[in-house]
Amino acid sequence: MAVNYWLYKEELDRKKDSIDKNTPTEMEIMDQNEKTWKQAKVMIFSEAVKGSEPVGLLGPFSEPHAEGKYHIKVMEILPSPFDD
Repeated sequence: MAVNYWLYKEELDRKKDSIDKNTPTEMEIMDQNEKTWKQAKVMIFSEAVKGSEPVGLLGPFSEPHAEGKYHIKVMEILPSPFDD
């Protein structure tokens, strides 16, 4: 399954209380198309919901796994502190 975004599993584990809550949370996501990490407000789901897309997880050594196990809705891409 092709995914457009990747999340660090460790960060997702810290945000697991946000899963399926329909509440935006801030986390770092990797945009697969641009190959860049971005800070974003997202909603995380354990299954597909309208407007969400599948994501993949990256383990401690950036090994990809669990593609499509979770879905996110990207609500807002936040400005980078390096964009000055």
